[in-house]
Amino acid sequence: MVYSSASGNNPPGYGQDLWVVKVDSMGCLEPGCHLITGLTSQVTNLRGALRVWPNPVLQAQGQGQVQVAWDLPEAVTGSAQLTLVSAAGHVMGSWPVALAEQGHTLDLGGTAAGLYHVHLVVEGRWVSGAKVVVE
Repeated sequence: MVYSSASGNNPPGYGQDLWVVKVDSMGCLEPGCHLITGLTSQVTNLRGALRVWPNPVLQAQGQGQVQVAWDLPEAVTGSAQLTLVSAAGHVMGSWPVALAEQGHTLDLGGTAAGLYHVHLVVEGRWVSGAKVVVE
């Protein structure tokens, strides 16, 4: 709970803000973020900044590629990587990306069917994540 003066110091008045952040049992906003090497913190207000399509990825029709795009504020800069984590908690791969390009293509051909999580990490900070289903 955060208390702050609603009317300055004279007379003392208080307002309050309550922040609730839903995380998994490991403290991650998206499951599997604790598996990423070098992760030091999480940004909580950019969860919807990452988009993945097509979703689900239909490998039977030769569509093993998935597009990942992000829309981030200009203040988010530095070296970045996309990490794919399986629902079972295995890191399936990690790819360096250029934030200025605002997107990357992941080839999931040969990836077993199931639920995966894509994480965008910038300078050791988890920025955003999304789920992707491979069929």
